[in-house]
Amino acid sequence: MTFRRALGAIALLGLVLRLLYAYALVKSRPLLGDALEFQQQANLLASGHGLIEPQIWFAQHIARPSADKPPLYPFLEAGISLLGGKTWAWHDVVDVVAGTATIWVAGLVGRRVGGRRGERVGLIAAGVAAVYPLLIAADGSLRSESVFALMVTLSLLCALRLREVPSTRRAITLGAVIGLAALARSEALLLVVLLPFAIAGWRRGLISVAACLLVLSPWLIRDEIAFGQPVLISTNVGGLLAGANCAQTYHGPLLGQWDLSCLPPATHANEAAESNHLRAVGLRYARDHAARLPAVIAARVGRSFELFNPQQQWAMEAFFEGRNEKVEEAGVFVYYVVAVLAIAGAVLLRRRRGPYGILLSPLVLVLFVSVTGYGFTRFRVGAEPALIVLAAVAIDQLVERLLTRRRQSQSADASADRTGRGGGGDRGVVRGAAR
Repeated sequence: MTFRRALGAIALLGLVLRLLYAYALVKSRPLLGDALEFQQQANLLASGHGLIEPQIWFAQHIARPSADKPPLYPFLEAGISLLGGKTWAWHDVVDVVAGTATIWVAGLVGRRVGGRRGERVGLIAAGVAAVYPLLIAADGSLRSESVFALMVTLSLLCALRLREVPSTRRAITLGAVIGLAALARSEALLLVVLLPFAIAGWRRGLISVAACLLVLSPWLIRDEIAFGQPVLISTNVGGLLAGANCAQTYHGPLLGQWDLSCLPPATHANEAAESNHLRAVGLRYARDHAARLPAVIAARVGRSFELFNPQQQWAMEAFFEGRNEKVEEAGVFVYYVVAVLAIAGAVLLRRRRGPYGILLSPLVLVLFVSVTGYGFTRFRVGAEPALIVLAAVAIDQLVERLLTRRRQSQSADASADRTGRGGGGDRGVVRGAAR
């Protein structure tokens, strides 16, 4: 079987698992928080209202512009709505398709980093991604992380191609894909600093930045017009900081988390102005309680990497995101195995002078969000495919060692067999000569 056929078969397996999870296992879960907002925004967008605040529209029938969420995911969902699919079941098609595509792209990334055994590394990476419980759960939770993971993994593939053959065209492609990733989750903008300059130098790095800005410019211009002030992709930063910096998240069971009750009543009709107000509230609390920040940041990072109160994390993921708690629990333990293997894979790639830095770059995004915001398992979804590829490098090395030992054992057995047959023949000649 060729590499592409095998990769296609693995992706098909991943698609089946995602469909079963989304439509058979968690089909009755309620829509809460971001999932409900995404669905409502998509349907309003498809109805010609533009991206507006759903709560204000349904409560007061006022079309107030919104940039609370980056636009890529609502626009993709709106495409489903335009075709007549306006329920969560139809909108979840976006996540399932994006998750399946991520399996394929992870396989291509693995092939490029695997060296002379690249195809095997790629198929291992795709196989792990296909059955990885946390990715399956993310692809059934009606949130932007599935699309984000796909865009980040595509960025890694583009970065590897640019590293192999530096060119203006490939620098433009990398910048454009990073721009799309930022339109799914804004922290992806860091990749345009982390990847092209280190790979292809300043000139091509600046070309990637220009391509990224070109992709972002329609949305940035729209926000400037809608709010009368610049907005860096989304306005949810204010709520993020206010909800993550308060008494409830600096002490007690929600240490390092986010709490909606921390947000004060709204004071501005303009969403961008309200975001500025909330940002000031959050930063002021952080400054006034700076002595607690080391413990809070440690808890945030620990939560994002399942090192602090993981039981609470998977319970919260299950409740707020409608995920199956047993799958979440199993996924955390699988993640621990993958994380250990990923560390080994990074060490192996470093020894081989391979592109380990490219694969580690999505972890910087997780750290950034965790340190500046709060900690949550969902924030790691964009980095999971890169961790899986690194783990595949380590698994491939283990497989190669086992195969080498097997070949050596078979060679030794064959040599012993030949020696035995040869020795018997010599004794026959000696006996014949004696007679």
